[in-house]
Amino acid sequence: MAYPRTGRTELLTLAKFIAWYFPWDDAIDDASMMQQPDDIIRYKNETISVIQQSLGPDHRPQSEPHPNPAIQSFWDIGTEIRAKGTLETNQLLIDQQSAFITSAALSQIEREYSHPVTVEEYLKRRETNIAIYPLMALSYYAYNVAIPTELLPASNTHMRIIWTELARMGTMANDLLSMRREVMHGQFESLVPLMMYHNDLGVQAAVDRGTEMIHESYHRFDQAEQELYHEVSSENLGTVKAYLAACKDLIMCNLHWR
Repeated sequence: MAYPRTGRTELLTLAKFIAWYFPWDDAIDDASMMQQPDDIIRYKNETISVIQQSLGPDHRPQSEPHPNPAIQSFWDIGTEIRAKGTLETNQLLIDQQSAFITSAALSQIEREYSHPVTVEEYLKRRETNIAIYPLMALSYYAYNVAIPTELLPASNTHMRIIWTELARMGTMANDLLSMRREVMHGQFESLVPLMMYHNDLGVQAAVDRGTEMIHESYHRFDQAEQELYHEVSSENLGTVKAYLAACKDLIMCNLHWR
């Protein structure tokens, strides 16, 4: 559902890529590691090393597999994606996947040793640890769609807004739809509890405000998308539209899955 127009072989690899997040993330959510920041940092660093080795330009067969299955299981996935990618698309995926790994690990540590963050701080943090950016970086593998470097978020304001709002819509929808389950498990660093805490809102008022925020985010996304279309050349317009259609599929998949 996340990549509805890709081929069967690619879809299998993409499904493995997405499924990999769950056992990897469970390891740092587990209580045995929660109170040990040094172990979380080591886990992060060793994961990034395998990501870089499997996807990077200096790729070579492993002399020895990593002993942790949650880390080692990325090797075959990364190797498969690397074989179809380019230096640029593979590096983009390395950068985004490494940023996710770093953010997810540091968020776990900060959650245990910091005060409740503001809603804006929370949304900013979740932009990188919800894993939407690595999935957006897989557009080349899924559809053979690679947008020019000058149109990537690091270089283009409209695309930066688009990435930000897609990540925020995914975060807020996820939080609203999984709120009951997260509260039952004692996880209160989420959109609704934080709005209740900082804004003195009741549960329903916080939920209502959350839905309004999703609509506001969508309107910012839509405006940036239309402005981007006016900015790109006719030569790149089809590629950009195909890329953004793939990004929208990811957000719709998240809603259907939840």
